[in-house]
Amino acid sequence: MPRPRKLRNARVVPLVLEADLYEMAKRVADARGVSVSQLVREALARYLEEEATRLGMKLVLEEQVAKDGSVPGVSSLVEAELEDFTRELEEVLEKLPRAAEVLERIAGIIIKPGWYYRVEASRVRRAFYDADAVYRRFWRLYYRWWRRLRQEVPQPVRRSIEERLARGYRLAAPAT
Repeated sequence: MPRPRKLRNARVVPLVLEADLYEMAKRVADARGVSVSQLVREALARYLEEEATRLGMKLVLEEQVAKDGSVPGVSSLVEAELEDFTRELEEVLEKLPRAAEVLERIAGIIIKPGWYYRVEASRVRRAFYDADAVYRRFWRLYYRWWRRLRQEVPQPVRRSIEERLARGYRLAAPAT
């Protein structure tokens, strides 16, 4: 019968260290009577716990989740992030229809040759960059923020945000 595993859900992570740092870690591990791998695991766990505590997210490391899906102790931080997210989302959703109109107009413009070309081209370019900035902001909100927040946001709040995101998605997604 093989010996039981030391780690239940392990991942192999290649790690490159300076030779001096490795020698110091080896000396400390020998003095403590543990392997270098165990020493690195303990140091990493200690660092992550300190970092999570420093950021006000100590309970992120714990597995207990409330019944409504929110993580206890993180709610004030999540609420602040959610408030920023919804405020920025509302700003973007107000600007999105106008940006779509501008892009449609740009697609239909026929630029006249001559001196007028430079003036019109710079206006079109500026309008395009402004509209593009709105689209980029929406997609950044959609992918970066919402993916992260939706795991910690309670179900009723999530539904209203999902409806607003779907409305923005219909406006921002290219017509097929």
